[in-house]
Amino acid sequence: MNATSLVTREGMFEYSRSFESKAYSLLTECYNDNQSLSFKTIILERKLFGRMSCLMLAAEGKSMSFISHQCSEQYLERVWNGMIDPRSGMFPFIVALIIGITLPPLVPFSLKFQVKENEACKFEMDKKSKKPSDRKMSMDAKRPPHETSKNVQNSLSLYFRKIQGFYLSPCVRFSYTTISYIAFLCFFTYVLLFTVDLLLPVYSFQNIFLYMWVISFIAEHIRHGMLGEIPFKIYLTKLWKCLEIMAIIIFILGTALQLLVLTEEAERLSFTPVNPVSAIQEALLQLARIFYGLSLCIFYHRILELFTVNIRLGPMVIMVQSMIVRDLIPFLALFTVVVAGFAILQWVTAYQSTASLDPLTNLFTVFKALQLAYFQVFGEYEMDTLSGEVLLDSCKNDKINCPGGWSTWLSPILLGVYVILTQVLLLNLVIAMFASTYMRIESASTKYWALQRYHIVGEYVNRSPIPPPLNIIWYIYLIIRYIIRGCRKSLLKSDHPFKKSYEPGSPQELRLIHWERLRFWDYDRYIIQGKKRKQKESGKMVSVRTTVMQMNRGAEISSEISAAISTYYQTTHDFLTRVESKTDRLRTVEEKVDKVLSLIKELNSKKSQPEETHPKPQTRMDPSLDSRLERILITKEKPSKVYSRSKSSEQPMIKLVQGTRNSQLAVLEKGPHKYAGFVPPTADRTPRLFPHPIPWEKQSQKPMCLGWKPPVYSIEGWTEPGNFAELSEERKLQFRTRIPNVPSPDPITGCPRNPGGRTGVNGKGHLPEWGANSAIILVITRRSNECLSESKYTKEEALKVIVYKNPLGSQLPWFLVQHPIGCDHKVCVNEIFDILTKSRMKHLVKLMPTKKTTLVKTLKKFTSLTTKIIYSGYLDDTINTDNAWIEPTVVHKHISDPYFDHDELIQLLTSEGINAVWLDSTNTVGMRSSHEKILRQVIKRIQSSSTETLKIVKEVKFHEEDV
Repeated sequence: MNATSLVTREGMFEYSRSFESKAYSLLTECYNDNQSLSFKTIILERKLFGRMSCLMLAAEGKSMSFISHQCSEQYLERVWNGMIDPRSGMFPFIVALIIGITLPPLVPFSLKFQVKENEACKFEMDKKSKKPSDRKMSMDAKRPPHETSKNVQNSLSLYFRKIQGFYLSPCVRFSYTTISYIAFLCFFTYVLLFTVDLLLPVYSFQNIFLYMWVISFIAEHIRHGMLGEIPFKIYLTKLWKCLEIMAIIIFILGTALQLLVLTEEAERLSFTPVNPVSAIQEALLQLARIFYGLSLCIFYHRILELFTVNIRLGPMVIMVQSMIVRDLIPFLALFTVVVAGFAILQWVTAYQSTASLDPLTNLFTVFKALQLAYFQVFGEYEMDTLSGEVLLDSCKNDKINCPGGWSTWLSPILLGVYVILTQVLLLNLVIAMFASTYMRIESASTKYWALQRYHIVGEYVNRSPIPPPLNIIWYIYLIIRYIIRGCRKSLLKSDHPFKKSYEPGSPQELRLIHWERLRFWDYDRYIIQGKKRKQKESGKMVSVRTTVMQMNRGAEISSEISAAISTYYQTTHDFLTRVESKTDRLRTVEEKVDKVLSLIKELNSKKSQPEETHPKPQTRMDPSLDSRLERILITKEKPSKVYSRSKSSEQPMIKLVQGTRNSQLAVLEKGPHKYAGFVPPTADRTPRLFPHPIPWEKQSQKPMCLGWKPPVYSIEGWTEPGNFAELSEERKLQFRTRIPNVPSPDPITGCPRNPGGRTGVNGKGHLPEWGANSAIILVITRRSNECLSESKYTKEEALKVIVYKNPLGSQLPWFLVQHPIGCDHKVCVNEIFDILTKSRMKHLVKLMPTKKTTLVKTLKKFTSLTTKIIYSGYLDDTINTDNAWIEPTVVHKHISDPYFDHDELIQLLTSEGINAVWLDSTNTVGMRSSHEKILRQVIKRIQSSSTETLKIVKEVKFHEEDV
């Protein structure tokens, strides 16, 4: 049975190590992809695991690798500091603690706080409004009164939030609790040494204050142990809690003995004029003092837990704790047996007549024998007593324990054996055990400290912000608030920093679960393919396959997971095949509906011809039918017209070229240039077989091609045939690319090949032309905080950018461009802004005639902004296919005027069906990957102040460089 249990135990340890390694690697995968989502994932409540989060499960299972991960450490650091900026130094923090005790209203001015951007902006604007500036005073005079009062209210709210955040931060709670605990030890020491006396009344200030302090400790344990989230039995398993509870119990015993003595003495003093103190009372009082001293000693050792916060002292405390629990206590069992056996042997050999009729004398003999053997371990041999040269007091008085005749020569022999056994063997054994523990903890001191730090942070998150003994006030407040909310039937929701719960089926929870699943698939893909991945935490090249496959049990589990995933892939492929077949059927139905609608349109046009020759009041169709016709109408051209170039026109012309899947392409034409944008922006979504393009030189084992049929966008004079063989021979040889080194065309079909590599999608996809397609990407930024000084606006968090927002993500404004032959793609940059803004302004003026003046003013300001060309060339984008790609020109405009109307600018740059917003440049979650890289490049240039600014007046100087 024992052997089976041992095998089972080793197997469970193997399983635990395997799953811990997998969890650590998966967390690394998540953290490398997105840090903010990783923080939310490790604290997401798992209903199948006792409603605990991954972080809590790792702490309960003592998974030190998971707890010491960079993601977990950074999240613990955030929770520990709360609203306080971690970049604040130690000296300002100490000053803030002193101010928090003496002058709490000055706390917000003594430290840096982490607040939301909009709150910081309002607070800074309120501060700036107090500076004596003529311009600002004039603006304040023009500002409405309700806006001024709102700013004052926001600044006051931010001020009180900072005060609240300071006192509720775990680091501040810990600091004040530590100060209070040290004050308690000093006060207890003073009371024990100088004021505990029979003449001290029971109701004295010292006693009452000391009792209240200990009662506050009891209330703290009741709240966390009995009313907390963990059961009281588990709460008692924690060493430091057991020590404090033991100290409290011993203190209560000492207090009971003292009160017993003082009460009896008070009754006696009421009847007798003299104060006769009996021996029993003196013994009880001395015993009470011993209990007090023992309680104070344990309270002093309890302060060692506070040292675990420090990264240097924490591992030392853990070493001492482990040495006592795991090494010293088992060693004492062996040591006690050896010492007790030798003590009795030595005493019987050295002395005669050891028996006595008095039980106390016999107990004293046993005690003396054990005492002599114990101190002989440390060198106090007492050979003169063992040899009979010095007699014991019991031998002189009662003729008991007198030396025998053999003690002179036998005692040294036994003592020599005993010394070798204890000093040479046992003491070296315990030293070796201590050294082993030291090496084990020292090699992983950071991991042990991280686990201990988790428990400290978790404890002080729920601690009272008011330190003992005043924490009773906080508990009274909690009870009153609980009663009030109970009467209103709006009980408090648990808001634990280590566990975040969402409503069932909430989008946030589904998004986290989906993102975590995707990261697991990526990780498993690397395991199956045997690729190597760099682990930044260790700084070494670690093979994920090797890391997991080192354990047999882990290999079996990995194979099972791989088989399950392959089955899932196959099921998904079959499901997508069925969906595609149904989509083809729907496409056939849509084509038939299109034919019917085209016939209806021809009939409508024929009916309207007589009305044109003879003007009459025009009759319209049903508005609902008319709107539906406009939404699904598809402009169809003959193939000969599709490939022909259109003549230039003087006035702008707007078309809506729609596809077969409820998406359309908005085309703006002016002169020889054409600009087209997808409406909605998600209409250009292109599936990709590979997460990243694969070089053309790398040959796959079997041909991989995604059978995807894109919608047809037919634009006269722009869109080329979907079949490459229908192109002219001259066009097949010229693809108008600006990239010097382009891969040679396909040797079989002659199609151009993507310079970035294969995407797994044949053809040209959504793009109108084969090969290179010109485009323009607009990056329009502004300062998110107008109150910041010019020296601070270059910070990344102080910028906002216009993006097209949709439920699937966000992207920068961008358009496909058809340049005429001979255009250098440079001078036409201003023309795109004129077409976009002026045509849009005419439409807005018709809808809102009263805003014509402000719209014109905004347009003039926007036109006067400096234009910067950031990049021009190839871009690895999701719309690229194997045979078509985009070569955009990235144009940047920055708004530095604090009085610029940003909302009207969005109206000028966007049309109906597009949701454009000002997005924080740091909040790029879900943004198009290629656009995110462009935005980062723009922000980097702004920060380094090295962007080459090109003013476009008559001529644009273009600077081309590689990204």
